Order: sequence, then structure tokens, then C-alpha cells
Amino acid sequence: MINPEIVIKVTIMIPFQDKKELISVHAATSIENRLAPLGIEISQTFSKNQLIFYLEATLGNKNPRLKLESIRRTLDDFLNSLVVSLEALLTLKDRGLKNE
Repeated sequence: MINPEIVIKVTIMIPFQDKKELISVHAATSIENRLAPLGIEISQTFSKNQLIFYLEATLGNKNPRLKLESIRRTLDDFLNSLVVSLEALLTLKDRGLKNE
């Protein structure tokens, strides 16, 4: 039986009003592609006012050991680091500190 390939592509775009906050969150959540499981390519960039996270994974013959759970965990890792970064910014704002 031939195992067909399934390509999963995910793009997450988070808008920001403050460029310094965007750059801070980008730096805190940047991912090194070499840490992703084999078969998952990830990258992150930012535009004028958006943090942009990309994930592409191929399930099937090329990566028979790659499971959907690995893709979910990779997304969870990014989202958790995003939440921690945003909470840190909110804490700094609440304390009257500026992101400089």
C-alpha cells in the first residue's frame, strides 16, 4: 500500500501597534529551524506591524516517522513562547517600564 504525502502549511500572523514591542516579541520567540523535528520546516519574520510564523510539514513517504502530534507540539511551543512574551510585555507596561 502506498502511503500518500500530506503537506501541512500553517501561517500565524499577529498584529502589533508598537514596532518596539513587535521586535521584542520576535526576538523572544525566534525559532531555529535546526531544532524542528525532521520533516518540519519553520521560520519567523516580521513586517511593518505583524509577526509572521510559518510552518510546513510533510507527512508520508519522505518522513514516515513524522506524526501529526509532532506538528501540534511544534505549534504549541511557538504559541506558548508567544504568550509568555506578551505577558512579560504586559507586566512591564503595568509597572510603568518602557520597552527601549
